[in-house]
Amino acid sequence: MGIGIRTKGLLMPIRMKSDISAEFLRSFMSYDPETGLFIRMVRAGPRGGDLGSVVASQRDNCGYLVIKILGRYYAAHRLAWLSVFGEWPKEEIDHVNGDRADNRIANLRGATRSQNNRNTRLRKDNKIGLKGMSARPNGRYQARIRIDKKTIWLGTFDTPEEANAVYASAAIHYFGEFARVA
Repeated sequence: MGIGIRTKGLLMPIRMKSDISAEFLRSFMSYDPETGLFIRMVRAGPRGGDLGSVVASQRDNCGYLVIKILGRYYAAHRLAWLSVFGEWPKEEIDHVNGDRADNRIANLRGATRSQNNRNTRLRKDNKIGLKGMSARPNGRYQARIRIDKKTIWLGTFDTPEEANAVYASAAIHYFGEFARVA
């Protein structure tokens, strides 16, 4: 399934890049970099729209905020980047704190796909509640980290806390500012 937003049962695609320019966006909407919110400045479409209302109030099927401009949906974090820097992001945009709805410019940074994947949250199906490890049948915990599609085994430990500490140290070493250890 592609990236999109469900509207009346249909999956509408989210535009990653567009023909709209920073000047057009700024003439159409006001972006507040402190709050990450967009405010409509002009009426849009045949029915118009409320002036001064917050626009980015809809979430796509992945939890990102989206904005509809001229009949197309755009990811709000990419529009924030366009509004502040005057150009579309060259690669992906990473939410530093992991909150997909937090589009403050201080929370957004350019990233490669690999860097963006390093800053992922703990999976919902993780039974231990800590990243970078798995429980072994003998009651011990094995720590590992994945770098450039290769798994590096970090050792086997008596407690999940020990394994997580080793994973955290490795993540900070290999991933730097993109490391998310919890």
